Amino acid sequence: MRKLSRTRPAVQLPARVARTRRPAPRTEVFNLDEWTGGRLIHMYLMASYLYYQADLSIITDSEYDALCKKLLKELPNLGKHQHRKFVSREALKAGTAYHLTYNDYPLMVKSAAEYWYKKLKGNS
Repeated sequence: MRKLSRTRPAVQLPARVARTRRPAPRTEVFNLDEWTGGRLIHMYLMASYLYYQADLSIITDSEYDALCKKLLKELPNLGKHQHRKFVSREALKAGTAYHLTYNDYPLMVKSAAEYWYKKLKGNS
């Protein structure tokens, strides 16, 4: 059996291949100014679930980045929110929720995200 050298360079993984997301038709305006507190956490988790798990894009990348920045700013005030444990400072700084797996998302978030997407598509 061959031993691996500890000085062996790390494997260089290819950059994530950009996939074309299926955008929902926009029937409502994304208004980040109206969202505060717990609503920010819900919107962050729902948008992340749709993007990373369902391969659906509900908001634009720039809207998602703005959502992450606003949530990062308000995060210290959201200590007791039921879904606070799913939101990390590091992920918000990076503008992602890629660290969450399908099973990490609460059923409430999955259901609400799917309803939100269907509502935007006009299938509610």
